[in-house]
Amino acid sequence: MKTLFKNISQHKFKGKNFASVCKVDNPYTQKLHIEKPYVSSKEFNTYIENAESAASFLNAITLDERIKICKEAMNWFKLNEKKVSNEITNSMGKPLIQSVREISGMIDRANVLYELSRDALKEDIIQVDTTTMLKIKKDPIGISFMISPWNYPLLTVVNALIASILAGNPVLLKHSVRTPIVGDFFAQAFQSVGATNVVQHLFADAKDIPLLYKYKRINYIGFTGSVDTGKSVLKDIADEGRFISSAFELGGKDPAYVREDADLKSAVEGIVDGAVYNSGQSCCSIERVYVHEKLYEDFIELAKEEMSKLTIGNPLGYEENGKLICPSLGPMALPDSLSFLKEQIEKAGEGGAEIVFGGNITKDSEGLGRFFEPTLIRNCDNSMDIVRNESFGPILPVIKVSSDNEAIELMNDSDYGLTGAIYSKDYITAEKLGAQLDCGTVYLNRCDSLNPRLPWAGRKDSGVGIGLSKYGFGAFYKVKGYNFNLPK
Repeated sequence: MKTLFKNISQHKFKGKNFASVCKVDNPYTQKLHIEKPYVSSKEFNTYIENAESAASFLNAITLDERIKICKEAMNWFKLNEKKVSNEITNSMGKPLIQSVREISGMIDRANVLYELSRDALKEDIIQVDTTTMLKIKKDPIGISFMISPWNYPLLTVVNALIASILAGNPVLLKHSVRTPIVGDFFAQAFQSVGATNVVQHLFADAKDIPLLYKYKRINYIGFTGSVDTGKSVLKDIADEGRFISSAFELGGKDPAYVREDADLKSAVEGIVDGAVYNSGQSCCSIERVYVHEKLYEDFIELAKEEMSKLTIGNPLGYEENGKLICPSLGPMALPDSLSFLKEQIEKAGEGGAEIVFGGNITKDSEGLGRFFEPTLIRNCDNSMDIVRNESFGPILPVIKVSSDNEAIELMNDSDYGLTGAIYSKDYITAEKLGAQLDCGTVYLNRCDSLNPRLPWAGRKDSGVGIGLSKYGFGAFYKVKGYNFNLPK
């Protein structure tokens, strides 16, 4: 893996003064995977100057030309699918088949943004007649700085990156210390199509990042990650005394509600998958489920059966008859996740909860990997830490309810508000219940997914700002009104 790092990055940093080096282990082998140096803060001026040059380039070309550049850059990921997917799996543990799907999902999402951009970025003509012209133009904001996480290292970047570039703004990307090479891939993809410095990977140490906020050409800061880190970023921005556009996609403790009239088998399949996909390391994973008392026991039994089908193992999988076969769950990306999850479960047990399935730190049949078993817990309530605070692991606490009103009240009893899922055969009632949920997205008979035509937005501690949809472009332009009294 060190060879890959040298090929794509060493030439870029040769001779520079680095503050320190980031070391990344492989979550499955738990051996050193890569070492990547941080960019010194002494180099920040160069990155800003490069971005300013790229801004001039983007502003001089048409939207169609910017779309063409993005399409070609996204195609780079398809052409380099094996290299990209293997890097994601080796650095954060996602089963390889899920890494491959993330590449195709990113490209599909970008294709929707190209389509939406034509309406989102066009001039708004308010009035034009013989005496008056009123219109609104949308000017680029400048440079976008984006801090991205490891759990979906492609999808969490593309939401804002494509919107920014289509609006005419270059991107400085700081990717996670868990997936730093993925940040290099984005820069390399745009460089390969001649869009020099349109995307730069500014992989700096976290302690140096606040130094960037003083640069007045940076007019957007986007952060995806934990609530605590998001608060620190917000404070650092405020300390600079700048009024700057910013967006924060933070944590989630997303609930599901299984109504009395739900298709129980389908609900169980969807909810268990929503809880354990990517080993539960998703901001919109199902982290708590409220089940009507008439279905509660049957739900527990079916969920236990569903979890028993899940497998762990080498996330790279193996080929069988030309088909890639991977385990259901990969190892946990972060070493400290295991003890945190175990502690949450133990606290729940002290409060009267009962483990129905799983609940243990484990390894695979080869004795490798930092795995946590998919876990089902019953007899939970909203006072428990495992129901209140984000787990970010394959854990599903189940709470019994007796009515719609009780379910909605408990679903809203949270510091988070990203998504909420309802399972029911009555979509009219489900829509009424959804209107009462304090969250950014309401699902019916599905969960843990998003459609790029809809806004991705959190409420409460799940963050502020909008990604995707036509509304996701708003952060990347400044409106200018033209109020002309036309000459006679």
